[in-house]
Amino acid sequence: MLLPGNDTSSLVCKNSELFILEDTIDGILKGDISGVTDTEVTSTVRISHERSVKVKKIHIPIQDLDSFIKEKKINTEHPFIKQSKKLQRNLYVITESAEAVEMTTFGESSKVESSIFHKACIKLSLQGARDRKKIITIPKGCILAFKAKKLLIEEGTLGISYYSTDKTGTFDIQFKSESTDIPSMFESADNRKDLQKEVENEYVPFSLMSSNLRGKFLTSFVVLMKKTDLLEELEFQLEQVLEDPEQFRLNMDKPEFKDLMENLQDVKGVIVPGLAEATLYFLQALEELTDFQIMLLVESMEKKIVSQQLNLVGRILDKYFWNGKQNFTSAAQGESPPTSQPERKGGKIRLPPPFYNGSPSLGC
Repeated sequence: MLLPGNDTSSLVCKNSELFILEDTIDGILKGDISGVTDTEVTSTVRISHERSVKVKKIHIPIQDLDSFIKEKKINTEHPFIKQSKKLQRNLYVITESAEAVEMTTFGESSKVESSIFHKACIKLSLQGARDRKKIITIPKGCILAFKAKKLLIEEGTLGISYYSTDKTGTFDIQFKSESTDIPSMFESADNRKDLQKEVENEYVPFSLMSSNLRGKFLTSFVVLMKKTDLLEELEFQLEQVLEDPEQFRLNMDKPEFKDLMENLQDVKGVIVPGLAEATLYFLQALEELTDFQIMLLVESMEKKIVSQQLNLVGRILDKYFWNGKQNFTSAAQGESPPTSQPERKGGKIRLPPPFYNGSPSLGC
């Protein structure tokens, strides 16, 4: 559906390390009813299932996807595009998937046995049993789960919606590419406010914690951010548990997960939904960063200067971007470029002065 010469060969899909998901249940429930009556009822229920699948995560780095979207043009005369626009169907691009690396069989069985014995003028005895088995085979290469972002299409130009709360349809927006005029700054400011509100809502469970408990979560996050394979493993398991809490439990036996596991689950090992959802939101937000950006974030968190950096960036955006000024050089030209990393001196944090040159773009 792309115009000639706009193939997808420039996109590079990266594979994560393999990891295995396991879920096993084997239980027996017995019961009987008897007493002063002449009727006795007994029942036995056996339930077992075992699930184990080896998967790998395939994803497109966000920087590669951004470059691809900016450079490519879509064929608006393609029948599928024309029909989708006519019916106002939203279109999505898959950015991440979990793929089975080998053929896997899931088995589940249940057996119920019961009997009724009644003593009266005659003896009455009834017995029954029922077996049920279910087997599902997943072929190698099967996509078990995927993530997608909404496409925005206007006059053959592609865009992506990065906000999960964005209700804009694929075809009902008016946006311009970077080569044309920048869209309304009021719309951009509204998007920023919407994103800030979304983050605040998602992190309510953290805001209700004591400062000590929040510190434990933060320490655990910093440890995990240094190992991207652990982030992927935790994210996948959280998605499973939140989808079906009765069937799945977090199974993270690595020492890096110890503190996090103790706080995400209650004493019975049952997941705390609010905290799990907030943690998952944080993990998904990290996917928008490159490995280098995550490394810089870790350094800032360890130096405890993240809030100062956020305030600085917020002031810059408010002064030179969100208020409608499209040129950064107006008041910031006299600033000196940063020559060193943010540093702590004494009990204060010293940040290098900002330097800007050129015009902003929505892809920043």
